[in-house]
Amino acid sequence: MYQYNFSENEYSDEDDEFYFFDPVKSVNEENDDEAKKLKDIESRMVTSITTRWTDLNDFNMIKTDDCELNKQFLKDYLQSLFNLTLKLKKNRSTTETGSLVQMKDESLEDKNNKEKAETRHFKKLQEAVYKKIESSLFKEYSKSSNPFYLNLFLIENSNDFKSNKFTSVACLIAKAFDKWVLQEENFDLVKKIDITSDIKIDAFSVATRHNLLLLDWIARPYHLNKNNEFLIPYLTYRINKFDYKDKAIVISSLELHDHFSCEEIVLPLLYQDKLNIIDKYLNKSVKQQQSFVKILDQMCDKNSSISSFIYMHPIKNVKIDKLNRKNLSKLAIRMIKMYSIDPVLCPNITNQKFFKNLRYLIYRRYIEKSISYEPWQDLILECLSQADHLIESFFNMLYEHMDLKEMDLWIDKLNLKLENLPSYIKPLIVDYRLKNENEKSQVSENDTISNKFYQLKLENTKIKLIETKKDFHEFLSEMDSLSQEKEYLFVGVDTEWKPTCVMGINIEETKKVALFQIATDERIYLIDLCVMSDNFDEIDSHLMAQKFLNNKNIIKLGYGFTHDIKMLAHSFINMHDLENFRSTVIDLAYVAEHLKKLNLPIFSKIEEIEESEQKVSNEKGLSELVKICLGKPLNKAEQISNWEKRPLRDSQINYAALDAYCLVEIFNFLQERIKEMNIEFDFFKCIGRKYKHGGASAKKEKTEKKIQTNQLCQISSNNSIQINEHKKSVKDIKLICDNMLEGLGRELRRLGIDTEILKNESDHSDVAKIARREDRYAISSGLPFNIIRNQLPEGKCIHSINGNAKQQASHILNILNIQVKLEDFFSRCFRCNTGSFTILNKEQLTSIWILEKSKQNPETINDVGNKCLVDEDLISKVDIEQLCLKTPVRPKIGLSQLFESTIKVMDTYFICDGCGQIYWEGPHWQNIKSRFSYVISNS
Repeated sequence: MYQYNFSENEYSDEDDEFYFFDPVKSVNEENDDEAKKLKDIESRMVTSITTRWTDLNDFNMIKTDDCELNKQFLKDYLQSLFNLTLKLKKNRSTTETGSLVQMKDESLEDKNNKEKAETRHFKKLQEAVYKKIESSLFKEYSKSSNPFYLNLFLIENSNDFKSNKFTSVACLIAKAFDKWVLQEENFDLVKKIDITSDIKIDAFSVATRHNLLLLDWIARPYHLNKNNEFLIPYLTYRINKFDYKDKAIVISSLELHDHFSCEEIVLPLLYQDKLNIIDKYLNKSVKQQQSFVKILDQMCDKNSSISSFIYMHPIKNVKIDKLNRKNLSKLAIRMIKMYSIDPVLCPNITNQKFFKNLRYLIYRRYIEKSISYEPWQDLILECLSQADHLIESFFNMLYEHMDLKEMDLWIDKLNLKLENLPSYIKPLIVDYRLKNENEKSQVSENDTISNKFYQLKLENTKIKLIETKKDFHEFLSEMDSLSQEKEYLFVGVDTEWKPTCVMGINIEETKKVALFQIATDERIYLIDLCVMSDNFDEIDSHLMAQKFLNNKNIIKLGYGFTHDIKMLAHSFINMHDLENFRSTVIDLAYVAEHLKKLNLPIFSKIEEIEESEQKVSNEKGLSELVKICLGKPLNKAEQISNWEKRPLRDSQINYAALDAYCLVEIFNFLQERIKEMNIEFDFFKCIGRKYKHGGASAKKEKTEKKIQTNQLCQISSNNSIQINEHKKSVKDIKLICDNMLEGLGRELRRLGIDTEILKNESDHSDVAKIARREDRYAISSGLPFNIIRNQLPEGKCIHSINGNAKQQASHILNILNIQVKLEDFFSRCFRCNTGSFTILNKEQLTSIWILEKSKQNPETINDVGNKCLVDEDLISKVDIEQLCLKTPVRPKIGLSQLFESTIKVMDTYFICDGCGQIYWEGPHWQNIKSRFSYVISNS
């Protein structure tokens, strides 16, 4: 409340005015106060502290031994320090000049050795000079009554204060003081000195005046990150002219994140693609971390526009190509994992993650066909149980593949009602049930292992599933006794865990192994860590490490086992020291890579089989190694299974056992081949070596496979391998062209072939979706061809040749064995692919044309309109008022392209029922034989 401030004594008749209240400050006065504050801040930040101390007679704050320091003495001292560094630089340049003269006639190796020797000599000299400067500064700090002020004075008055180099005297002084403060012998002296707000303001001013090299060395000893709210006005003034990177560095050093919004600092850094700065900035602020993740989630919402966020906060140098939802989603997930943020804060990204997982499972099942039905069903159920809002999306994916049987099965499995399904799916399910009401709605899939896959040679009785402590200790005893019988026991090892494709944003860093497989020549042990995890204690982990994992007499054979070792470390209690375990592992991926480099026919028997197949192998990893060593690849249908679900299926047990046992067989095969060929190769030198997946060799192999694929595409193009044995008519074939083949698509339409052309804004993968949905052959080229081909059945994707539209069309006709007849030419609209036309005669089209051209003259319109109303045939075909066809699409007739001279010559016109394009039999029809000679000759 305002207080009244008046009395009778204060009142007099002479007063011109009487005020009942204290005068209130006007807006102008408040603005003046703000301006004064800003001026004071500016003065404090710009003015040299040396000048200010001199003006305030405060120079005695840095007196030494109770005697006031002479400014000139300090400046002479700084000059001597600078001269030391100057001599160092001159010595380096003189040495380099002399060595250049001497090295003219020397060899390259001698030159390099001399340069290295001179560099070592210079570094020793540099260290000696820096040590001398440091010890000299330590003495001055110890003598000063206030070393904190002395340090600022020395930095500010150094000759190279403005220098942006770490070797400057200013930097050397700042580093020396930071080191001096931390020394134990100076602890009592430092503790006595009160670091006031004035000292902190001056320290901040010096640290940020010219560059930010000094900031960290000054911020630590002066405690600029503690009790520093008074620095906010000075900070705001200083960073006003900084770029966003420097703003983030300063705010982060002072730990004042919460006084600035995410939109002020972090978003501009994101737009400029400075992610490393963002990581450092967010490291100390939980509030900013959560705020940033929320914004990323909003940007990843499909209903939002990323550009709208940029327009809200316009900045320079925006890397717009980096700002897409895929990159932003990856960044958000990385932030969530890095800072352990609750995924609830980002619902859009979480939902998208589940959607991608679901789409991946559909891809593995319907496109790759690399997963059997039971594990696929388990993973789908797991995914939908975590995100039930994706049930409709799941049915849409099944609809794309027109798997009505599967849709019917999942309706019952999920207890769904037909009325809750999308309108376009409901009638299909009703029809399907009527047709198949006597059949059981059950998937009957034959998952028997084909002869084309490698099979386990041991009997099932040789596979032991370890689920109790008793079985576990028996296993350790068996391993211990077997290792004592031989000098070295070679065993195959592998692990299985729950796949990430059914998880959302997993913030747990310690995913655990569900099944640990160990195979000898005669037996296979499957340790069920998922069941035993509750009963496992530290003693069991110690015994596992001592008797098996770290036992150097037991050599473990793995494949790409580096990640498995990390997973095992998380799966046993206090299992941190696994370096000894690594030193007992031979990675067969590493062995195979080095054996291939020898360019010897170690795998020649299998390579002969591969050469006869005349196709690119899709096998990779361990499956490929099994194929080239043992003759057949592994069946990886159970690879992506829910390994945490119990009980394990027989197919899972068989898969897990074979994954470990095949490693022993590969090792034995390689040993025999090396012995047969008298190759000097020591397996023991490979122990502990890591296989670098995706290294130079892997990239080379990937490039070779790509070239091989392209060569095969070219061979098929040149040889014109026919997909159809018998001639096909134009009406029997439907095509879809990728958007880079628009010219080919139009040419095929002129031949009368039903050909869709992908829109420019659509993704290449949409070609496969349309092809599957509408039963079309897909035509593409280049890299998109490989993407589309992998998503379609064999023979449903055709690679277009290089050339003009006619050459490409001729190739397609040969490939598909299509016979084009005379009546097929120009039987479709080349603009919209419609295959029907409305026919009008000259008089009818003339009436419509005049009606369109005479809209400005009402009387003429009435005369022409009356004539049109008399023509019943015209009225049945054309809407006279709208000038459009009376077809379901009701396209407007394209009269703008028609000239009066054309109407006078031609008698009949064909109007496309889909787009209203007008056609007539002009010269192109008369020259049809020459125009399509490439087709007629082939026919």
